[in-house]
Amino acid sequence: MFCRLLIACCLWVVVSESYGMYPSRKYAHPLSLEARMTTDEKMKYIMPRSDDDGVTEAPKCPFLQREMKLLKKEMEKREEAIKDAFEEIKGLIKSSEGCDNATQVRDAVLTKLNASLSCSPEPQCNESYPYRETDGSCNNIKHPDWGKRDSCLRRVLSPSYHDGISELRRSCNVNESELPSPRLISTVLHSEKNITNDNITHLAMIFGQFLTHDITFVSFVPLSHIEFELGPGPFDLCSEGEPECVPIKVPENDSFYVNYSIKKLPILRSLHCNKCEREPRDQVNSRTSYLDLSQVYGIKGDIQASIRKFEKGLLISQEVEGAEYPPDSLFPYADNCSRPQKNEKCAWTGDLRATQHIALLSMQTLWLREHNRIAKNLSGLNPHWDDEKLFQTTRRIVEGRYQNIVFKQWLPWMLGNEYMQKFNLTPKEDDYTVYDPDLDATVSNEFSAAAFRFGHSQADKNFWREDKNGSWLDPVELSTGYFLPYNNTGEHHDSVLRGSLKQPMQKFDRHGDEAVRNHLFRQPYLPYGSDLFATDIQRGRDHGLRPYVDYIKHCHNKTVNNFTDLKEFLVDNVTELLQTVYGDVNDIDLFTGGLSEKPIENAEMGKTFACLISDVFHRLKFGDRFYYEHGNQSGSFNKDQLASIRNSTLASVFCKNIGELQCIQENVFLSRQNTNTSVVDCSTIEDVNLTLWKEDQQQSN
Repeated sequence: MFCRLLIACCLWVVVSESYGMYPSRKYAHPLSLEARMTTDEKMKYIMPRSDDDGVTEAPKCPFLQREMKLLKKEMEKREEAIKDAFEEIKGLIKSSEGCDNATQVRDAVLTKLNASLSCSPEPQCNESYPYRETDGSCNNIKHPDWGKRDSCLRRVLSPSYHDGISELRRSCNVNESELPSPRLISTVLHSEKNITNDNITHLAMIFGQFLTHDITFVSFVPLSHIEFELGPGPFDLCSEGEPECVPIKVPENDSFYVNYSIKKLPILRSLHCNKCEREPRDQVNSRTSYLDLSQVYGIKGDIQASIRKFEKGLLISQEVEGAEYPPDSLFPYADNCSRPQKNEKCAWTGDLRATQHIALLSMQTLWLREHNRIAKNLSGLNPHWDDEKLFQTTRRIVEGRYQNIVFKQWLPWMLGNEYMQKFNLTPKEDDYTVYDPDLDATVSNEFSAAAFRFGHSQADKNFWREDKNGSWLDPVELSTGYFLPYNNTGEHHDSVLRGSLKQPMQKFDRHGDEAVRNHLFRQPYLPYGSDLFATDIQRGRDHGLRPYVDYIKHCHNKTVNNFTDLKEFLVDNVTELLQTVYGDVNDIDLFTGGLSEKPIENAEMGKTFACLISDVFHRLKFGDRFYYEHGNQSGSFNKDQLASIRNSTLASVFCKNIGELQCIQENVFLSRQNTNTSVVDCSTIEDVNLTLWKEDQQQSN
């Protein structure tokens, strides 16, 4: 309780004394706003769980017991730091002289406040605990914050900001002019061109987005006075001089947005790390870096608790027409998806992005069903297990199957054999792999803000749908299918997943479909949306990513001095377009340059993206203490269990969880005409052998 009151008093002093010193209110507003931003997340976590709320113990719930113990320890450690910060902040404000040094006082106040709230002691880890922490902490015992939720993204190369701290990169020309508009680049270099890869299914793109949501999510700076939705009004608000808003300028001759008088696209800057000193801006990854299915299970205790049934290890679900689906949204009036006035609610899952479109939600539904299927079977085999053991063991098995699918079935067709071998990414046939505690598994900024966005070029305008009898249904259009609540339950899910097995994926190239280039997150009442490719380019600049040519040097040890030097990396005729738009070869954005590369043989990307992505997956494999193939770790599978996990395929998950599915490709990411896979009957596909986890009561005790 004291901790909560002290924070509140501290902020009250900051705000009230600022108003007294600066009666114009123009200075007090951003100060109080930024102070609130630094504490909002902390207060959300601390306030509901304080001692005076009456929640001091949970004898019937080991999960909540652990949460409360950890929270109490954290609050005790921070209390003294907050007391000291309170006194220093008060002194700073009272000693200030007029408005002349307002900026310096503001920076000093925020630095002290950030230091007291953010620079907390490392968590206390229990190396013998056999399961992951929900927030990713304590995966690495020596470095408990590596890969943790809300930790800073790792950098491959040092950032490039115009002022060295946070201002967006400018041109390398003598005038240091602004870089070309991302919308202009999107129009010239990323316009729609429909070319399919008939060897790869659209499911590979869907799974890739699902995987992305597991390991990376960069939150926006929460500015309460700026509406972040599409429409002429909010579009204009983004240019009012707010430093945390970096709108994309729309060229006057833009062939699409000119029809709607749109002059800019709103982009809020990514949430930056709260450091104890002033350094170049780094960004926060709001997910755990690990392949832990955090998009299904949640990234912190309260989210995970909201999706758990706390009975027999199950996740909460609802049954519709004999099939399981995610529950309805807990916040239908605030989720920006539900329409409560029409009694239409979106789904509630471990990831708020799950309702972006029907295919992504269908993938969430698939893994919800898989978790509950395995939990029910384990409960039958081990009726003496309590809910916590059933939940954690089920999660460990499901997670292992998922990791095997990523490394054995999906990644080889994205990266190609050369990079799979170079970075030792292919799973072993037998025996264990060895965990490397000195390898930081934190996802890189370059991966998050550019390279792993390669899948945006693979998106199609439609999601094919097939019913249980094998007949085609009307496809779901992506441009009009964002955040639709009626997709929450029903045959939509299974029909889209069936259709994805036969729908070809768009080929990896520099082109983007109009559904994401002109209609991204389009609202039902508007004829337009935003531009995903322009957003990707601007996000890279927001994150201080260096020019594309610097990553060629890093990955391939080749120095690029002019546009001609790029021709060995890029597809034909792109060099001239790049020169037309950028002018200087050192201005090219990593996202645009990477998408313009020649794809590697039998891969879905060029060499530079493959270099950056392979490095991350190498770290996610060998730097994750809970990676499924590692031995000699708490929670490691025994050899028989591991052998069963290694036989896991996404085809097996489909067959066990999608009704009336009879025939399927052994590798569902490969099309039926691809000679590297076979179409088989679901009854012949091997399932995980759960009897290998059966224990008698004496063993459990």
